[in-house]
Amino acid sequence: MAFFRYIVFLIAVLFTQTGFAQQKERTIGLALSGGGAKGLAHIGVLKVLDEAGIPVHFIAGTSMGALVGSLYSIGYSPDELHTLAIELDWHNMLTDAIDRKLLPMVEKEKVNRYLGAFELKKGQISLPTGIIKGHNISTNLAEFVWAAQHISDFTKLPIPFVAVTTDIASGETVPLDHGNLAHALRATMAIPSFLTPQIQQGRLLVDGGITRNLPAQEVQDLGADYIIGVDVGTALRGVDELTSFVEIMDQSIRLGSYLETIEQRNMCDLVIEPNLEDLTFSDFNSAEEIINRGEEAARKNLLQMRAYVNDHKVKPGTTPLQRYARLNSNAVKIDSVVFKGATYRDKQTVQKDLGFTAPDFVSASMMTRAMNRIYSSQAYHKIIYTIEKKAGKNILDVDLQEKEQHLFRYGFHYNTNDAAKFLLNTTRRNITGPYSSLSFDLILSKRLQLELEYYTASAQKKYLGSRLRFYHHSREYDFYDGKNRIAQFGSNIDGADILFGSLLSKRFLSGVGLTYEFIDTEREIGDPVLQNSFTRLANAYIVSQYDSKNREDFPTRGFYWIWKTEAAWPEIGSEDKFWRSFLDVQAFVPISRWVTGLFRLQTGLTTSDNLPLTRRFYLGGFDSFAGFKAQEMAGENMQAVALGFQWEILRDKFITAQFNAGAALDSWKLDTDFSDYFGGFGLGVGAATPFGPMQINFSSSRRHSMLVYISVGYLF
Repeated sequence: MAFFRYIVFLIAVLFTQTGFAQQKERTIGLALSGGGAKGLAHIGVLKVLDEAGIPVHFIAGTSMGALVGSLYSIGYSPDELHTLAIELDWHNMLTDAIDRKLLPMVEKEKVNRYLGAFELKKGQISLPTGIIKGHNISTNLAEFVWAAQHISDFTKLPIPFVAVTTDIASGETVPLDHGNLAHALRATMAIPSFLTPQIQQGRLLVDGGITRNLPAQEVQDLGADYIIGVDVGTALRGVDELTSFVEIMDQSIRLGSYLETIEQRNMCDLVIEPNLEDLTFSDFNSAEEIINRGEEAARKNLLQMRAYVNDHKVKPGTTPLQRYARLNSNAVKIDSVVFKGATYRDKQTVQKDLGFTAPDFVSASMMTRAMNRIYSSQAYHKIIYTIEKKAGKNILDVDLQEKEQHLFRYGFHYNTNDAAKFLLNTTRRNITGPYSSLSFDLILSKRLQLELEYYTASAQKKYLGSRLRFYHHSREYDFYDGKNRIAQFGSNIDGADILFGSLLSKRFLSGVGLTYEFIDTEREIGDPVLQNSFTRLANAYIVSQYDSKNREDFPTRGFYWIWKTEAAWPEIGSEDKFWRSFLDVQAFVPISRWVTGLFRLQTGLTTSDNLPLTRRFYLGGFDSFAGFKAQEMAGENMQAVALGFQWEILRDKFITAQFNAGAALDSWKLDTDFSDYFGGFGLGVGAATPFGPMQINFSSSRRHSMLVYISVGYLF
């Protein structure tokens, strides 16, 4: 009997050990919600999971949750994601802005003048399917996931992954687990009306948050035993908060998604909910704070997550380094290139912009620069590329989604001196060739301005081209006695100008030109310091211009100069005779990551007994000479210098300070008598916004104890 009990005991032990040995390894999945900037909190959660050694076997994400989750799945560490979130220029990524250094000189000053644009089709305004076409988002996403660009099955990524989207036509939730990873991420981030929808798998796809913001179902379908949901979505408003039709309409739109989120939360074994109530989906400037709050929320739930790992046999995970080692982040050999889509520009021109010729090895950053060069032509509103392997060869497919070449554009500017100005523009590109443009501007303000411009150039002939302008300008000229305005004259200028030079050069323009003008000048108020006049002016000029500023508003690095010398004489039809030359040099020198040194030198020299009012030199106004009113100093010669600094206290928020000294003089001076020179100091605060730069500036001098200057929008 004892022997029998011993045998039974051994069999029981054997079966118990076998059971433990055969016990299924448990898996953990993450469901990461959308939420715009608030989705950066997922990075903080991943940081805690990594530190605690809690493995992740499956990830499903919506919108920003998909971006963070996909990068983690292919090997980005939480620290790398943190750095990316802090250093990425989110404002640029979430616009269709063209990299300024890629624009030809003839376009640099124009491209930022407009608040928006509509395509014109058959003379009718065509409304877009989204405010942003998404070129910059697409190229950034492609660079981020370059290491996984050869993997079309997302379940074969180092951590199996699914991106959740919505079919805007049917209202169905569409999980994407195969295809091009960058394209899938672009689709799930397509916020309706803001970003254009993405066509994929025969469907018109938008942000998955419309139907399923927390994708727990997809994590379960991947096979996860334990689901951790991270929900950064916005809760419904309470009764006291529903005080306007806008809030009620917004609540009604989000109601269906919110009810779906409750159902998805119930599918999770654990829901981590960072405290982000005081932040919005656009608070990318608060990335550090958002990540920290995600980390804080994860630590509050760490004991519960550890308990699951300790109580179950959990499948071992992988480290970011192990995941990344499985992927190819090196340069890829491109064996051939195929351009798809109709184009106004011949393939030879597009190939030149591409910057490399197959076969060649191309890195992620090289590919991004290549796509941006093509995009800077302004012929396409979106450029999408894929690298496909066919018969052992890597084929680069470039899909050129052509922009309508007839545009209607508009702009707005306000400043203390000129009050409000409205700009209406219509432009027709590629009208006579791939580098040609016909443009008409109408500026409505206190003074009407009209301008018709046509240019054409050749990229094959060292960017040489010609520009022809016809214009009507109406301007005011103030006369001062000390700090008191004593008269104002108005000038109506009707003219034509032709320039021959290097119009398409990216940084340096040089050329020669002719100007022919009729100038009607009349006194409008004040003393008769000048006689009313009507004159015909003809002059020839030479111009040289250099521009390497990294941005038009609040540059943080770069160099700019313009030098122009012109001469008018009767032999070419001018009623006035003069010679005039001026130089304007500006330098923006980075002192640190957030501080930029500013320098400016302005000089002007003329020889004339009767210089036209329109050709005199003027100083004053914060942009010209701080401490003085606009045009307060005027003369036939000018000398001025300015020094200062610009401090970016927050992303795209600036404080500027400058000191300037100089004068507008009747004769050129090189002596050391400084009695005719003036100094001024200015302090300003400003911000770069989607509506253009906004600034308020305060300045002072010995003439004025305080002047205030306000500017809103791009100058034109």
